[in-house]
Amino acid sequence: MKLSDAQIKEIAEELDIGMICYIHKETKELKFVIDMNDPYADAECWEEELEEIESNFDKYVKIEKMPSRDSFEMMVDFVEEVSNKRIRARMVNALERRKPFANFRQVVDSNETVRQQWFKFRDDTYQEWVRKQLADILESEEDEEVEEISPIVNGFFDDDGNEINPNLHPLPNLCLSCKKRNDPDEEMVCNLTRLDQVGEQEFKCFAYEKLG
Repeated sequence: MKLSDAQIKEIAEELDIGMICYIHKETKELKFVIDMNDPYADAECWEEELEEIESNFDKYVKIEKMPSRDSFEMMVDFVEEVSNKRIRARMVNALERRKPFANFRQVVDSNETVRQQWFKFRDDTYQEWVRKQLADILESEEDEEVEEISPIVNGFFDDDGNEINPNLHPLPNLCLSCKKRNDPDEEMVCNLTRLDQVGEQEFKCFAYEKLG
């Protein structure tokens, strides 16, 4: 998928502040919505965008923010770019302690030259990461065009046959403290349980297991 440098820059900036990007496959229009997995996300503020995306989900591709492990690697890579040995040592120490992201940012903010260097490094790295995601999407689409396969129904549908995307509905508070939340073996059952209760005032799950 080919986008302009300005669009890639915009996507990188929005992802960096926690947004999710949807790109229209034909028009290349960008839509940004809050991550519904964020416990503080307010779905009502994004109702119009979410409704449009869900109604035309097959026309959009999704790009999510950089995973924490990649963000951490970005900070590690930046340390090698810092020439000030004293600050570099403080950065290494910050990354080895608890709350490495907050500690790292505190060290960066203590020196204006390093701070500006970090902003440029972070922006450049994030934009390259977005380009990589776009390249992967393009490669996947090309593979789908080459391979002739029978259509497989693997989504979720309501009683009227309309496809439902579970990613567009915020996780109930109960799910956030359940140890099954990120278990791939439980994903199907969890999604079905959530989607079956969309719009209900109280969410109930009899498979809930609290994190230890």
